[in-house]
Amino acid sequence: MVINSTVGLSAIHHGAPVKVCGIAIYDIKGLTYQGSLDRFWNESSSFASNHGLYVRFRSFIIRRTQLNGSFYKRLHLNKMHSGIRWKETNYPEPENVDRKDPVNIPEICERNLKNKELAFRLIQK
Repeated sequence: MVINSTVGLSAIHHGAPVKVCGIAIYDIKGLTYQGSLDRFWNESSSFASNHGLYVRFRSFIIRRTQLNGSFYKRLHLNKMHSGIRWKETNYPEPENVDRKDPVNIPEICERNLKNKELAFRLIQK
């Protein structure tokens, strides 16, 4: 059982039954147990995620969200495989960025839910 942690993806990868109690992009019928938490404790041993769906979901997430690179230093162009070409900017360093604007958690959650629904439609094709 997870709230929304990425450990849930690791558990799915290793074939463990997963019940999500929060909001997680991978909480999809076929990947995670969709019944109630009370039923999960009794039925989890007979639940198995759809491995083919997991492989397609994982591939989709990697293709759409992962880039080779580093947030901490610029890498030599000949070592870059993502196709990103960094250019010089005048952006402030992270420690000098003004953090007065609050993070809108409900807006982020709503956007993540829409992205989850889109991802689910795309991997079902």
